[in-house]
Amino acid sequence: MSKLADPTICPDCRASLLPDGTCRGCGLALASPLGVELWQTMLRADALVERLRLASPAGTDTASPADAGSAATGSAATGSAATGSAISAPQPPSAPSPGRRRLPSASVPMVLLGLGAICLLVSAVVFVAVAWGSLGIGARTLVLAAVTSATAAAATMVTRRGLRWASETLWVVVCGMVALDLLGARDAGLLALDRVAERHAVALLGLLELVVGVAAGVWSAARPTGRLRGPQVVAALGLLLVTTAEAWTSEHAAAATAVAVPLLTASALACRRQLPATALGAALLAALSWAGLVAVGLDRLHDAADDATWWSQLHGWPLLVAAVLAAVAAQAPIAGRVQMQGRFVAATAALACGGLLVVGPLDAPTRALLLGSAVVMTLGLLARVLPTGWARPSALLAALGTTVLAGWLLARPWEILRLLPTDGSADPGQPLPPTVLDRPEWLTLCSPIVVALAVLTAAWGAGAVLPRASRLLVLGGALPAAAPAVTGLALATAMLGTRGPLGVTALVFGVALVATAAVGVRLQGNSRVELVAAVSFAVVAAPAVRLALASDLITALLATILAAAFLAAQRWLRAGLLWEAGTTALAVLGVLFGGLAAVAWVRVAAAASSAEAFAVAGWAVAVGLSAGRLGRDARSRSAVEVAALLLGLGAVALAPSIGTAGLVATVVGSAVCLAAVVQRRSVMVGWLGAGVLAMATLLRLAADVPVPELVSLPGAVLLLGAGTWRLRGDATVTSLRALGSGLSLGLVPSLLLALGDPVSLRGVLVGLAGLVLVAAGIARRWAAPFLAGALTTAVLAVRHLGPATEALPRWVSFGAVGLALLVIGITWEARRRDLQVAARYVAGLR
Repeated sequence: MSKLADPTICPDCRASLLPDGTCRGCGLALASPLGVELWQTMLRADALVERLRLASPAGTDTASPADAGSAATGSAATGSAATGSAISAPQPPSAPSPGRRRLPSASVPMVLLGLGAICLLVSAVVFVAVAWGSLGIGARTLVLAAVTSATAAAATMVTRRGLRWASETLWVVVCGMVALDLLGARDAGLLALDRVAERHAVALLGLLELVVGVAAGVWSAARPTGRLRGPQVVAALGLLLVTTAEAWTSEHAAAATAVAVPLLTASALACRRQLPATALGAALLAALSWAGLVAVGLDRLHDAADDATWWSQLHGWPLLVAAVLAAVAAQAPIAGRVQMQGRFVAATAALACGGLLVVGPLDAPTRALLLGSAVVMTLGLLARVLPTGWARPSALLAALGTTVLAGWLLARPWEILRLLPTDGSADPGQPLPPTVLDRPEWLTLCSPIVVALAVLTAAWGAGAVLPRASRLLVLGGALPAAAPAVTGLALATAMLGTRGPLGVTALVFGVALVATAAVGVRLQGNSRVELVAAVSFAVVAAPAVRLALASDLITALLATILAAAFLAAQRWLRAGLLWEAGTTALAVLGVLFGGLAAVAWVRVAAAASSAEAFAVAGWAVAVGLSAGRLGRDARSRSAVEVAALLLGLGAVALAPSIGTAGLVATVVGSAVCLAAVVQRRSVMVGWLGAGVLAMATLLRLAADVPVPELVSLPGAVLLLGAGTWRLRGDATVTSLRALGSGLSLGLVPSLLLALGDPVSLRGVLVGLAGLVLVAAGIARRWAAPFLAGALTTAVLAVRHLGPATEALPRWVSFGAVGLALLVIGITWEARRRDLQVAARYVAGLR
């Protein structure tokens, strides 16, 4: 039976193979990676056939024993032959390993030809530079003609023979020789070239290179080499020389560049099929020339004296020409994705240049702003009515203009607000400060309203070209949410320029805030729209608050309204507001604005400076204790409590003296401890309140308050009462948690003062209080009063030993200590049982 893998025959037509692995019959080349893979596959197929033959029961039953033995022997031999053929049989020529990288064969002539061309051109340059002057005019002409003709003849010959890389190289050398010929002829004065201006000589050189490159490129397209790229690149460089010399650097650069743009564009269109590289270069030069024309127009925007000069003398004609050229390019009948993108860019450029032309000179900012607003508004409207090819560029420019105008509208109020005081000393009926007007007052007053109208119109028009989902989101949600803020901010900005009463302007801001909030509430349901509404509200609220800071009365009214609105909004708006973060943010803002309102109302009442700290502390205490009702969920309640604590600490910093700060800290700390007891909060809250109370104690001691009990005892009584109520109603709470803050507030300040004079009335009262607490703890089985009273009594008792220890000799002190240690060591074993009983008793206290 024949094998599938045979190194001498073709696997396709079964003809014999040549030594290089090629079939004599069908020409199949096996010396390749696919051929090697086929050979290995055929070897594996042979091995599988042998295994199937050995495992076949039919062959065993029908064959005789002798035949079976011979078959087995043959099979083994065949298997060995297959294995041996895989190892020792002559293999088809294998392809190079994919992992090895070799230098392509085409690169060798490329390197050689490139080096030869460079050497030849260097030789020609050296000859012209060194030996040129020693020859006469006739010899020079003969040398120029001979060398250039010989190079051109050689280039023509290799092109006809189909030697592509040699043709590329020699034609580039021919172009270089033409350049050297022209330079040498001009230096020698041939054909009066030395009288030609340098700029025109450069243009002539570029024209010659263009002609030679185009001729060589077109002629080679029908030859065996195909279209050559080197001459095309040389032709593009020639165009660059001509454009630079005769357009960009000419005396009338703007006019020459305007003429060059259509000529270069026409050249690119004419060469795009026969000479694509030259066409690309011409297109790039046309784009650069157009950009230069726009640059000239922008420069004239700043140089124009006034609008009359701009329009009467048509000073901005480069922008007009650039717009017309771009519009023509946008209407080019070219298909394809890249071409469509190019038409979009051209249409955008045409509209942008036209808009800049309409805006005119920038010497009068207000007039330029109004004209710019009109242009942006017009672009927005055009986006609604123009075809798609022009609607999208109009929408893009309208969106960009909207961004710029919105930035101006946001910044404009602050130019006047920065002149207002911030200490609240202004009267609501006081007129606003004057502003510097660059134009008649009516233009300045109308400009914010015109800008707002342009922003809304342009946004409405630009949204029309968006995809359906985005269009519905913008036009149905985001734009209506922002419209009240834009309109209100424009009206308020206009009022700022009238020098009207401060209160009237504040009222306009208030109306804008109410309208923005009402629309935002109406449109709630989509977090992205809600975000736009929140940002719009903040945009109006920021200058409104800055305006209100000029008058305490306006600040008080505005802060009160905002605090109430924020707290109500976080309570009643939808739960998922702003990706479920809006409720928390509104709660925090409500608490903070409430603190601002407290300070403002105190200032309106002309109360003492310490009243501000107490007012803020009172608001913080009220908010902290009622956080369960103010907050909508656990997150907002926690946010309210944290904001209240921060306000309380701010009230401590707001106190005018250390004594007042200590009193305010006592109020805040007592409120925190009371909240921990009454609201059954975590132990950390109680420790936080204890820390604030400790700070209050230190502040009172630093202030040297004569009777601190007048401050601490009322709070202590309140805390003890609340803790006792908590103990009676909750069997799981410990007395340390319920009564610890009240006991520390009532005992620690007095104990610290009593240590300085333990025999005073305060010391006696503190000692009696300690004994009473010990008795109450034993009677009620509460650990907190028992331990607090015991510690207080022990500290006072040790303090009473102070004078006696100072009078005793040192040997008595050391002897007493030694004796006590001996007694403790001797009786330790006997007393350990009693100590364990006492410990169990204390641990058993509640």
